[in-house]
Amino acid sequence: MTVPNFPNFFLLLGPNTGLGHNSVIVMIEAQMQYVAEALLYLHDHNVKNLEVKQIAHDKFNEDLQNKLKTTVWQSGGCHSWYQDAKGNNTTIWPGFTWRYILLMKDFDAHSYIFQ
Repeated sequence: MTVPNFPNFFLLLGPNTGLGHNSVIVMIEAQMQYVAEALLYLHDHNVKNLEVKQIAHDKFNEDLQNKLKTTVWQSGGCHSWYQDAKGNNTTIWPGFTWRYILLMKDFDAHSYIFQ
């Protein structure tokens, strides 16, 4: 939902939040929870800007792509419009929606730079 070098920028239904098995409304609601927690953190700590750390961003995406390699969307030589030229899938969430909800439940301040 956040991108390095773009302070205070949140993407709803951005990369890897598409679903092949449920409603994306579940994803949007989870994301709004996370954004609300982030905004409360800014307010409570009297800071104006947050930006995801590059290392946190890269680690999350590496883990995500590794999980995707074991899914029906990627395994067995499957090639589809979900994949880019390098074979990365930047469209589909690789797991259960309840796991995404848990991931978005609490704002992870340690993954951000504040100013």
